[in-house]
Amino acid sequence: MTKLSQQELEICYIISKVFDFGTDYKASLQQKYELVQECKEILQDTRHTEEFKRHYQEVLVRIEDREKEVALESVREKYIEIKNKIFIIKADFSKKDLERLFPFVAWICWSKPSAMSHWGGGDFDFWDKEEFFKEALSRQKLFSSCIYRLCKNLLMQIVKGHYMILCHTFAFANLSPTQQEHYLQKDFCIHSFATAMIYFYAIIGIALAYPLYVGVKKVLIWIAQ
Repeated sequence: MTKLSQQELEICYIISKVFDFGTDYKASLQQKYELVQECKEILQDTRHTEEFKRHYQEVLVRIEDREKEVALESVREKYIEIKNKIFIIKADFSKKDLERLFPFVAWICWSKPSAMSHWGGGDFDFWDKEEFFKEALSRQKLFSSCIYRLCKNLLMQIVKGHYMILCHTFAFANLSPTQQEHYLQKDFCIHSFATAMIYFYAIIGIALAYPLYVGVKKVLIWIAQ
């Protein structure tokens, strides 16, 4: 990867928001279920006035029995927000730009827990902009390495759902409603600690095996000569 421009750094930071829990369907769905329960408890509490309860009654009517639908819509809105912010920075943002920058951002967010919540804990600890810029600049050399090229396809399988929905949001791909729902709901992503660890050890294995592969290949070529 060539050196990132300031514009590209800004875009990378916005893309990193794809990996926040606000764009994770399962987290959004859980939040909606909890909100419904909270509304019910407030409405049953006799200490609250009818005026105070009115808002919670409206929320309950809007969400109850529609939790999945509302959660999906909430996540879609997050992707649209990301798209709009990127277009403000670069109006001609293309699929080629996304293909180049997305794996880079995914690697940073996957390998550093500060890009996500603390593995399902209640406290969120997302990147701030300066921290993200510093991390991105420090990793540019790594992303021009052969190890990154080997690991890129594997890494993209972890975050395939996020990538496909982004492509659809930018109109780089045309997904049917069923396909959108599939990618939004399926746990491809780095929010799952177990999934992340499986891929982590796979990538480490590739990284360790590659020098051995190169060495054996050189020996075989030497013998053949």
